Amino acid sequence: MTSSGFSIKTLLTRPNHAVPFRSKSFEAAQRGEVELHYLDTRTAPDAPADDIFSNVIDMAKWAKVMLRQGTLNGKQVLHKETVDAVTKGHIPRRNGTYGLRWLNDSFKRHRMVHHNGGYTGYVSDLTLFPDDDLAVIALSNTEASYITDILRYYLADYILDLPKTKDWLFENLVELDRSFYKASTDEAGEWFFPPQVKNKPPTRKLEDFTGDWTHPYGTPFSVFPSRKGKLDFRVMDSEGALEHYHYDLFRVRMFAQGNPVPALLTFITGSDGPTSGDD
Repeated sequence: MTSSGFSIKTLLTRPNHAVPFRSKSFEAAQRGEVELHYLDTRTAPDAPADDIFSNVIDMAKWAKVMLRQGTLNGKQVLHKETVDAVTKGHIPRRNGTYGLRWLNDSFKRHRMVHHNGGYTGYVSDLTLFPDDDLAVIALSNTEASYITDILRYYLADYILDLPKTKDWLFENLVELDRSFYKASTDEAGEWFFPPQVKNKPPTRKLEDFTGDWTHPYGTPFSVFPSRKGKLDFRVMDSEGALEHYHYDLFRVRMFAQGNPVPALLTFITGSDGPTSGDD
């Protein structure tokens, strides 16, 4: 698996690598209007879960080993018991069982074992149909689509000659992606916000919030005065208004999964005062 490795920094040294893209709306995506997605090169706090990169060729080699019960070119490289242990269901789920990082489901009475993954701007999915000697690998350089989930069903229908029950690509996928973008509208996504308490100003002057704020596991966050006498923010490729919500809580819209989503932020000051921006 010579094309696989660890960290975004290493990925960027490879001469042929995919870069992430996003669109501002579902309609823009349909028109092919895309822009480059911000790529954070810092090591992720959950790096063991999402800081590995690969390509479809290497993933196919891994899938083949899993389908062959741990053998590669006739040699046992993984214990058969290990493959059985990680793919076997251990925890009940609504639509199957959960193994050791593998989801156990069935599709039209065909056993299906799968798991997905992703990093900012990228999504992947590996699905095994062990009884059919079939693996479906889907890699995407946009997060704003369910294509990696839907491809497993579309290809299983086609390759295994199963009864066609849905138009997976041109109806089901379109509606799912449309709903994804709809969830990124101004009103959507704020259902989890606490009720806003009216007439509760910040505990200090707005200018005391300006500066560069950091966190050991977070991305540096800059706050600066706006031309309208309020506050603006900048973090990664997101920039906009820092709107006061109540007390020291502020509302922002930042890019997540390729689209702007609402979020609430608060600021924790350091021991040397409210303008330190240390914490």
